Amino acid sequence: MPSKREASRRHAQHYLDVLRAANDYYEQGGINIQASLSQFDDNWGQIQRGQSWVAAYAEEDENAAMMCSLFPVVGADLLVLRQDINGRIRWLKAALSVARQLGQRKTESSCLGNLGVAYNDQGQNEAAIDYHKQALEILQTLGDKRGESAQLGNLGTAYESMGQYQRAAEYYQRALVIAREIGDKRGQGICLNNLGNVYVHLGEYSNAMEHFQEAIILAREIGDRRGESNRFGNLGSIYLAIGNYEQALENYQQALEVAQQIGDQIQRSIFLGNLGAVYSEMGQYEHAIEYYKRALKVSREIGHRRIEGKHLGNLGIAYRDVGELGNAMEYLRQARDLSHQTGDKQNESNWLGNLGVIADDLGEYQLAIDYYQMALTIADQIGDKRNRGAWLGNIGETYFKAGQHSKAIEYHQKALAINREIGNRYGEICDLGNLGLVYAHLGQDHKASSIFVDALGISREIGNKSGEATTLNNLGIVCCNLRQYRQATDYFENAIQVSIEAGDNLTHAYALANLGNLYHETTNYRQAIEYYQQAFAIFMSLGRTDLADQISQSMAEVNVTQSKRANRFRVLRWISKLGLDGE
Repeated sequence: MPSKREASRRHAQHYLDVLRAANDYYEQGGINIQASLSQFDDNWGQIQRGQSWVAAYAEEDENAAMMCSLFPVVGADLLVLRQDINGRIRWLKAALSVARQLGQRKTESSCLGNLGVAYNDQGQNEAAIDYHKQALEILQTLGDKRGESAQLGNLGTAYESMGQYQRAAEYYQRALVIAREIGDKRGQGICLNNLGNVYVHLGEYSNAMEHFQEAIILAREIGDRRGESNRFGNLGSIYLAIGNYEQALENYQQALEVAQQIGDQIQRSIFLGNLGAVYSEMGQYEHAIEYYKRALKVSREIGHRRIEGKHLGNLGIAYRDVGELGNAMEYLRQARDLSHQTGDKQNESNWLGNLGVIADDLGEYQLAIDYYQMALTIADQIGDKRNRGAWLGNIGETYFKAGQHSKAIEYHQKALAINREIGNRYGEICDLGNLGLVYAHLGQDHKASSIFVDALGISREIGNKSGEATTLNNLGIVCCNLRQYRQATDYFENAIQVSIEAGDNLTHAYALANLGNLYHETTNYRQAIEYYQQAFAIFMSLGRTDLADQISQSMAEVNVTQSKRANRFRVLRWISKLGLDGE
């Protein structure tokens, strides 16, 4: 009969083998994914028990030490999905200590690299970079080109998470060069995909599209259906970013179809959520909520808590869009709590900031600023400049609503400086738009017009149709303030045309309403009523009864000769609607 220690050693070895087999099964993809997750879940308690024993006896038992070094490595893919980040870090640090003790340089590099991934997931980007650099140094010493390419890519991901897109691109390029040298087509596809994502952030959409399309070709050559699905999803994200919603829907649907064909529930959840994001941008909020709920259901079925948190947050944003602020607050709080529990600091910052948006909507300006400041604190801790710029901009908007215009200008300028520094062109459009709105409110219409023209130029440069339509709309309003009605009419009509091309129904309705306002003010009441009715119909179809009520009031005022002109236009506001990556 084996001793108690021998029995524990055999138990640990058995469940190490179970973990390895489940992870190998998961890596095969397709219909194997759900089976591997079920196998992992059924044995998770025993796997944890086995790892705890080997960690406790690693210093005095060589077999235990060997197994301790392997547990987090052989199960890396599944542990990312199922284990909380702090637990993953504990396992990896124990394994790293043993690998160093045994002189296992390859295993040491694996532990260092996976620690980098874990810290990046936690939002501790500087720590992630340090671990990836240590892993890279070992791999270069060992002459492991494939591993070197992977760690260069991981460094790129860490810098991308920090909003340092040019530096991220440099690392991805270096990784791509090595992948091509050694003929690693899968690695090439990943590098091209990552470069495409960086070019999206930089507003270089044509460049991004070329990289994603090349990555799709490689995925098809090697039969990587999961990679193919992911890249169709990223093409969808480009079209979403530039306001081409029909193409975004088409690519996300293709991505979803491939994910369903191969039984990849994780990507299925992601792309359902992305379809929700497109419908939200199109102003079809009920469709958006339907897709977010389907995505949430799938994420809960597979136990992917990080994706679950993103869907909860996006549901909160969608409910805010339809004016259900109580539901919005509840979903965003759930998302914030889940992100905090899983150590996902970047999304914790996102949801705190969006809670600030809801408080702002409710007129609770100090509470909104408090939420934004909490979100800023986390963004600063993790070096997330993109979100820092976002929340500074939102603080500026809240000060604008509170009547503190100098403070509003100060914060919008701070946000603009950050977005220009990191090359976030969409953020730059938002900040310019909001600065223009402040100056327009202060009666400095010529200055506002100049700023809007800058925003319009960037929107057209990067092909952002939705931003272009919104800026045209705002330029029309400034021209109305200056009594330049002919030019204002041209801007509003162009805004209508561009918003139709983009599928941006909400901006379309605002532009129609503003044309109604223009004709109302210039006493062309028949045309005013015509445009008001069109705007009213769209607002009602979008469920925006608050805006439809304003139009009804304007139509009632048409019979009053001296009626007040109400400016109803879209304020560009940063609300984080996350497009989830599938890779």
